[in-house]
Amino acid sequence: MAELILVYDLPSENQKRLEDDSAKLAVKNVRIASIRLLHRLGLPSTESVILVPANNREEAERAIEEVYRRYAELADRLGIDIGKPLIRLLQLEREQSETFRELAERRLLERIDEAIDRISDILEVIDEITEEAKIKKLKNNIRRLRREFNTIANLARTLGIDVRRDMDYLMNLIDQAYEELRRRE
Repeated sequence: MAELILVYDLPSENQKRLEDDSAKLAVKNVRIASIRLLHRLGLPSTESVILVPANNREEAERAIEEVYRRYAELADRLGIDIGKPLIRLLQLEREQSETFRELAERRLLERIDEAIDRISDILEVIDEITEEAKIKKLKNNIRRLRREFNTIANLARTLGIDVRRDMDYLMNLIDQAYEELRRRE
């Protein structure tokens, strides 16, 4: 079964017609929440393009409807035209799937590398962290990061993208950092 791509362009807060700071903030919040919703469907392959497993079609269609609804409600609430989202869910042919899968893998590996660097930095300074509130916050952030990458790993597997070695290394670092923080509580 060939994958899908979800291509989107969402109205942003950088519009001349949005003069009020509260309107800009409202549009920004809807845009960010919408991007998060769409990104949960698959793996980004390029900017504003997400590779979605074919078995997520219904979920993707519901998410698209939700984004349209959010923007429509916001436009009604603000009483101005903020523009409409442009979102398309497209079926890919085999060669297209392979190309977008390669792009998604490349982008995912970059993201894993960034997370490895971030966790490595935390591990280097973990002994210097003494504030209980900071330890608790870091621990929660690391737990969230683990859940996020666990979901990403499952999506990658579903899409036939093999990043196990890199993902296992990252998960081990995350677990190590979490255990170090747990011991310091």
